[in-house]
Amino acid sequence: MPSRYESLVNDLDTQSFHKMPLRCSRADIETAVKAFFTFMELPEATKRRFAFKLEDYQGQMEMGYWTRSRAEGKADNREYFHYDAAADEAFRKTGTDCPELMTFLDAAKIVYEATLPTLREAVQIIDEVYPGIEKKIFEPGPGRFLQAPIRFLGYPNTDPGDFLASGHYDKGIVTLAIAESAPGLRIGKTPDTVQDVIHEEGYGLFFPAIQLEPLTNPHFAPSWHDVIQKDQDTFTSDYSRWAVVLFFAAWDERATTWEDRHKPKQKTME
Repeated sequence: MPSRYESLVNDLDTQSFHKMPLRCSRADIETAVKAFFTFMELPEATKRRFAFKLEDYQGQMEMGYWTRSRAEGKADNREYFHYDAAADEAFRKTGTDCPELMTFLDAAKIVYEATLPTLREAVQIIDEVYPGIEKKIFEPGPGRFLQAPIRFLGYPNTDPGDFLASGHYDKGIVTLAIAESAPGLRIGKTPDTVQDVIHEEGYGLFFPAIQLEPLTNPHFAPSWHDVIQKDQDTFTSDYSRWAVVLFFAAWDERATTWEDRHKPKQKTME
């Protein structure tokens, strides 16, 4: 019987992701998503009150409510909220007059605390073979914060066949795709190998981000992924899709550029 490490590597080799059982119910996820979109209905000026940046080794990590727009030269159109313990602490102090935010923070905390151990378990499996990776993430050192935000995403409506998220590698060390509202996610090692992925209820999708391979081996090359708008799949009149994703990053690794993350690499293997 293969070890946990061997099973993980085999899945990454064959499908570029590994399914992880979630400790969070679909109901809890959907409660948080509903609260997220209730918050999103607030005036833009209100939402932008709840945003700040933390200085990290690559520049800054965004917390709270942020947007991206192709009209501003970005790769995608999307709105999102980054939540973690630091965001929770900050916004509970500044958002007492915003009940929509408080409701979202309560719901997001449940999902975050239930999924954080799942992604950490994947890191621990790898750490058994490559010791020190877990410590890099969870013991960053004095004056440094844990880089482990959960992202609640909303994609505006677009035409069927269009990219909601263009192809890229994730910035950090590992990713857990927790849930999504509709099909459209595609994962591979290169744009030529991406395949449609259907989320199975009760499971998250683990895959390597761009920092992991230099600490391990080519089996952990970053997974290339994108999101396509499928026919008739819309979440609301304004949004075609939602997704919930958890990220881990490690300090002191090589800082990556936009080009590093959006230019596909050639697939290699030992």
